[in-house]
Amino acid sequence: MTTTFGAIDVIKAPATLSGSDCEQCASDIRNSVNRHRVRIVLDISNTALIDSQGLEMLLDCNETCLKRGGELVIAGPTPLCAEILDITGIEQELNCHKDLRSALGSFAK
Repeated sequence: MTTTFGAIDVIKAPATLSGSDCEQCASDIRNSVNRHRVRIVLDISNTALIDSQGLEMLLDCNETCLKRGGELVIAGPTPLCAEILDITGIEQELNCHKDLRSALGSFAK
């Protein structure tokens, strides 16, 4: 599900970022990018798990946004997802925020 806040698209991630759910999320992000909406917040506050496919998808989608002058920002990781992002080093590659409000605010800087 995608919601628009001005020039920013907020995409609600599925319960897991793995398998077909991951593919659907990547498709949602690509749809925003194809509409020239490259400032994207991915809200993972209800996502319980991110597997290796999900991590790769996050990095690939962020790279696509960066190449077009935007960015994929992560909002609201659950404790487990935050730990996964930290342990894998992905948190260093992505702009991660504790909640949606701070993620949206990161585009104002």
